[in-house]
Amino acid sequence: MFFDYDTRSVDANYEYVFGECPQLERLMSRFSSRVMRNMPNIVGIKHKSHRNDNVGKIFSNKLVNFFATQLRRVECYPEVKFVAPRFADNLEYIHIYSDPSSNTLLPEINPRSLRKMVLSDLSSSFSWKYFRDDKNSNKVSFMNLDCLELSFNRIMDDIEAMASRMESIRLGGSEHFNVVLPKLKHMYINGNPVMPEMITSINLPSHMETVTVAETLENLSVCAELNTSSINHLKATLNVDCFDSQETFYRVTNFMFGKASICNKVSLELRNIPFELDVERIDWSKVTELTVGNPITYPQLTRLLPKMTNLQELVVSQFSCNGIEKEMLAVDIESQVEQSLKSLSNSLQSVWFLNIADDGPYDLAALCVQHLLPQLPALLNIKSFYCQAEALEDFAYDYQDYFPHLAYLNIID
Repeated sequence: MFFDYDTRSVDANYEYVFGECPQLERLMSRFSSRVMRNMPNIVGIKHKSHRNDNVGKIFSNKLVNFFATQLRRVECYPEVKFVAPRFADNLEYIHIYSDPSSNTLLPEINPRSLRKMVLSDLSSSFSWKYFRDDKNSNKVSFMNLDCLELSFNRIMDDIEAMASRMESIRLGGSEHFNVVLPKLKHMYINGNPVMPEMITSINLPSHMETVTVAETLENLSVCAELNTSSINHLKATLNVDCFDSQETFYRVTNFMFGKASICNKVSLELRNIPFELDVERIDWSKVTELTVGNPITYPQLTRLLPKMTNLQELVVSQFSCNGIEKEMLAVDIESQVEQSLKSLSNSLQSVWFLNIADDGPYDLAALCVQHLLPQLPALLNIKSFYCQAEALEDFAYDYQDYFPHLAYLNIID
């Protein structure tokens, strides 16, 4: 029997109402006891709530610890404070949020039966020791694990990072483990592991289907040292810190996204860069999907696209018209045809322009977008700003005889 239960901890105004409620806590405790008494065959628990919901925590803590030795599937949020010493030997799926205040980060787990493992809010005390084959061995064998997701607490500064690393060493976090994952296909890493060797020393298969890294440039650097020969699809989301040097940024990203990369294709989301992107220093030829969070100007875009020879999808969050005059964008079709207008990209199929940066002039931004269309011969789909679909449709209709690809363009309203 699988038990799936959600507790709502917010009212219509999304204000937390169950943070501290002794009466409800007592009721939930009694309800949990009845579930344990009347449903003895539970082998799966899924419980979702808000992390400040103390009522929900009582439910998940009591049930997970009571049924731990027979569970095949565990998915709990908020975090669980473990009392049970170990999980069932046939546990296949676990998705939990760690409780840093708990004396036991995790019960002992038999790694050989696991097929998917998702661990969130991991602190500096996390170690592979919870998964070793036996207490006297440093070998950890995830023989059937297909998907691994690890999310670490964000380390905010160098002092805290150093303190966490020292604490990890004191607690035995620096102990070397021989971690084997022969069937792993998908791996997700969010935040910085306190000890990068915890990730880079893993014995991965020679080929990985997907690797996803989120947040920091340091995290991407860890990914660059993974013990594998090829990655089919790398998905990277970067919030570049103001302390990261530009030299490090271009070195790491070019290594992971460029011609020499072991990745077949890359999906990249740049949420924030504290400096202007230098297109001339980029080697991102493996990037097929790109989302840019920072403002990007029309001239920057026209220089960037030819550099990204395999780009198929582009999302521009903030499109800037700085330094552009209307006269520069006058579309003289006859002269462009005579000069065989050079395409900016022969691979780009989809473009989304979400907003105009700095409240720039709407009509000038629209002209910039129109000016791009003839230079993107592979373009199939475009969405641009607000209520501009009709103007783009008129433009495509007027010039489709000169640029045939405009006749097949899907303009999304």
